[in-house]
Amino acid sequence: MAPMFEIQATDEFWSVVEECLQEFHHLSPVDAVEKGRALRRQIKTPPAGIIGEIIYHDEPFDVACELACRPLDLAQYRTQYDAILRRQNL
Repeated sequence: MAPMFEIQATDEFWSVVEECLQEFHHLSPVDAVEKGRALRRQIKTPPAGIIGEIIYHDEPFDVACELACRPLDLAQYRTQYDAILRRQNL
Protein backbone atom coordinates (compact mmCIF):
# COMPACT_ATOMS: atom_id res chain seq x y z
CA MET A 1 0.00 0.00 0.00
CA ALA A 2 1.33 3.46 -0.91
CA PRO A 3 2.04 5.86 1.95
CA MET A 4 -0.67 8.47 2.52
CA PHE A 5 1.59 11.37 1.50
CA GLU A 6 2.27 9.71 -1.87
CA ILE A 7 -1.44 9.27 -2.50
CA GLN A 8 -2.13 12.90 -1.59
CA ALA A 9 0.73 14.16 -3.79
CA THR A 10 -0.52 12.06 -6.70
CA ASP A 11 -4.06 13.38 -6.30
CA GLU A 12 -2.77 16.97 -6.14
CA PHE A 13 -0.69 16.40 -9.30
CA TRP A 14 -3.78 15.22 -11.20
CA SER A 15 -5.91 18.05 -9.83
CA VAL A 16 -3.40 20.49 -11.33
CA VAL A 17 -3.42 18.62 -14.66
CA GLU A 18 -7.23 18.77 -14.73
CA GLU A 19 -7.30 22.45 -13.85
CA CYS A 20 -4.74 23.17 -16.59
CA LEU A 21 -6.87 21.28 -19.10
CA GLN A 22 -9.80 23.50 -18.18
CA GLU A 23 -7.96 26.82 -17.93
CA PHE A 24 -5.51 26.61 -20.83
CA HIS A 25 -7.16 24.10 -23.17
CA HIS A 26 -10.80 25.02 -22.50
CA LEU A 27 -11.99 21.51 -21.69
CA SER A 28 -15.10 21.07 -19.59
CA PRO A 29 -14.54 19.85 -16.04
CA VAL A 30 -16.02 16.46 -17.00
CA ASP A 31 -13.75 16.09 -20.05
CA ALA A 32 -10.70 17.16 -18.04
CA VAL A 33 -11.39 14.55 -15.36
CA GLU A 34 -12.04 11.86 -17.98
CA LYS A 35 -8.75 12.56 -19.78
CA GLY A 36 -6.85 12.55 -16.49
CA ARG A 37 -8.43 9.30 -15.33
CA ALA A 38 -7.74 7.59 -18.65
CA LEU A 39 -4.03 8.43 -18.44
CA ARG A 40 -3.89 7.43 -14.77
CA ARG A 41 -5.26 4.01 -15.69
CA GLN A 42 -2.66 3.67 -18.44
CA ILE A 43 0.28 4.46 -16.19
CA LYS A 44 -0.93 2.07 -13.48
CA THR A 45 -0.38 -0.78 -15.94
CA PRO A 46 2.26 0.48 -18.38
CA PRO A 47 3.65 -1.70 -21.17
CA ALA A 48 6.73 -3.80 -20.44
CA GLY A 49 9.86 -1.68 -20.18
CA ILE A 50 7.98 1.54 -19.42
CA ILE A 51 7.95 3.08 -15.97
CA GLY A 52 4.51 4.62 -15.58
CA GLU A 53 5.40 6.75 -12.57
CA ILE A 54 8.02 8.68 -14.55
CA ILE A 55 5.20 11.02 -15.60
CA TYR A 56 5.34 12.55 -12.12
CA HIS A 57 8.71 14.06 -13.05
CA ASP A 58 6.95 16.27 -15.63
CA GLU A 59 5.18 19.50 -14.85
CA PRO A 60 1.41 19.00 -14.66
CA PHE A 61 1.17 21.86 -17.19
CA ASP A 62 3.13 19.77 -19.72
CA VAL A 63 1.07 16.66 -19.03
CA ALA A 64 -2.09 18.66 -19.69
CA CYS A 65 -0.63 19.94 -22.96
CA GLU A 66 0.14 16.37 -24.03
CA LEU A 67 -3.36 15.21 -23.14
CA ALA A 68 -4.86 18.11 -25.09
CA CYS A 69 -2.50 17.49 -28.04
CA ARG A 70 -1.71 21.19 -27.92
CA PRO A 71 1.74 22.24 -26.76
CA LEU A 72 1.93 25.62 -25.06
CA ASP A 73 4.86 27.69 -23.82
CA LEU A 74 4.76 27.64 -20.02
CA ALA A 75 6.54 31.01 -19.88
CA GLN A 76 3.50 32.67 -21.47
CA TYR A 77 1.16 31.18 -18.87
CA ARG A 78 3.44 31.23 -15.81
CA THR A 79 1.31 33.63 -13.74
CA GLN A 80 -1.90 31.65 -14.24
CA TYR A 81 -0.08 28.34 -13.72
CA ASP A 82 1.49 29.54 -10.48
CA ALA A 83 -1.99 30.54 -9.28
CA ILE A 84 -3.24 27.02 -10.00
CA LEU A 85 -0.31 25.54 -8.08
CA ARG A 86 -1.08 27.81 -5.10
CA ARG A 87 -4.75 26.78 -5.16
CA GLN A 88 -3.66 23.16 -5.00
CA ASN A 89 -1.11 23.92 -2.24
CA LEU A 90 1.86 22.96 -4.43
